Amino acid sequence: MSNQLHTFLNQQVANFAVLTEKLHHFHYYVNGSSFFTLHNELREEFKYSFERVDDFSERLLMVGGKPITSLKEYLEHTTLVENQKEFKDAQSMLETVIKDYTQLVSELKTGIELADAANDPVSEDFFIGIITYFEDRIWQFKSFLGK
Repeated sequence: MSNQLHTFLNQQVANFAVLTEKLHHFHYYVNGSSFFTLHNELREEFKYSFERVDDFSERLLMVGGKPITSLKEYLEHTTLVENQKEFKDAQSMLETVIKDYTQLVSELKTGIELADAANDPVSEDFFIGIITYFEDRIWQFKSFLGK
């Protein structure tokens, strides 16, 4: 199995760990007229993201790699920006989610190429499934924002 694929999978472990915490923060702090809608939506998003941390880690173990498992390593390997500011409105939270999801879609498309080069169709399919989910959520969140 390709070391590049192992590195990519670990990067995604880190990305989804950081994303989970960011979504969890948004879930807690969303407020305003869309609270009831977004509080529940963001809970589902952080649950989805948390489950992917496990999925990426287990996939990495299946292909002979070793997943990173510490907060320090997550922050060293993520390509996402950790939540570093207080978000005061739902719109800026959702714009951040859209930005992160769009970035991850792009990265996962690169992952498909790495998995193909490593002759790993299972990882390719795994990445495609996440891309499908994110593209749908990007569309839904943009529609919610009227974009």
